Amino acid sequence: MAASTDPYSQVTDDDYIKVSETENDEFIEIPKEDNDSIMLSTIQTQFPDAIGLKFRGSSGAWRAIRAVDNIFEPPKGGWGDKAYCVSNSKEPDMKKRKSESYSGSPERKRPTSSPYLKDMFVMGLPYSVTTDELKEYFEKNYGETAYCEVKYDRSTNKSRGFGFVRFSDAESAREVSEADHFMEGRKVTVKVKQEKPIKMFVGRLPNDVKKEDIEEYFSKYGELKDVYIPQPFRNFAFITYANSEDGFRVLRDSHVLDGARLNVEERKPDMRGDPDRNQDRDRDQYRDRHRDSHRGRDERASRDNHHSKYGEERKDVADNLKSMLFNFITQSR
Repeated sequence: MAASTDPYSQVTDDDYIKVSETENDEFIEIPKEDNDSIMLSTIQTQFPDAIGLKFRGSSGAWRAIRAVDNIFEPPKGGWGDKAYCVSNSKEPDMKKRKSESYSGSPERKRPTSSPYLKDMFVMGLPYSVTTDELKEYFEKNYGETAYCEVKYDRSTNKSRGFGFVRFSDAESAREVSEADHFMEGRKVTVKVKQEKPIKMFVGRLPNDVKKEDIEEYFSKYGELKDVYIPQPFRNFAFITYANSEDGFRVLRDSHVLDGARLNVEERKPDMRGDPDRNQDRDRDQYRDRHRDSHRGRDERASRDNHHSKYGEERKDVADNLKSMLFNFITQSR
């Protein structure tokens, strides 16, 4: 069977974990090793002062990731879709960073979600090409790179024939994605990771809210593809982000619009409905049962009336027969 030629057939979202310097920073996707571990050296390519990894547990407390020989093993249950933070040898001024990166919803600075500022997949590399040679090729022809790495097999220390590159400038990355590349006479493919849209439910909207108000508020988190308010208005709406990362960023915040605290959640295909719609459904079911009850009562009353009239008609017939029989007997005498 022929091997797949799709560069992304070997790489999925499960090949990465999300890492940021603090909870309020935009996260970066860090590639895993073949055995599902993460190397400290890989993290330090993005966070030079990093010495560890941590995440928020269900209790709200920080939990550290166990490391052996500078290799981080996945926590119990796997890495999952959690957002991890680094532990730094030089802890930043948290209050200063928070004030710089977040000034209070909805006035926060919109983070970039351009796919051209993220890791690009490089496939078809000659096995002799090193990380330094790959970096030199891109920077000589297209511009500065923020990250560049050829992936190696840990057991044999040989190149696996692919790697990753991220550029400091989006235009350089766009140019790279549209160009043909050759190294040592072999064609090399560079592919941008595809964006995944995400649809979200927004509940508890204020009564006088407009579509423009929702667009203005949520567009600060990323590019909105659609804003839909069902009619008649029942205090909820649906929004769709072009990039799922922007949607997940929204979920990590609390939201207040015109004094109303919003309920925001991802709308998955298998969801049965939002709370407002469930209330409407229950109200409709009650109305149907109430209507059926009235209908049943009316039908019983109609039947009783019918039987009553029929009974009266039979009584009249019996009385007439008795009268006829009495007249016949008296006349025959």
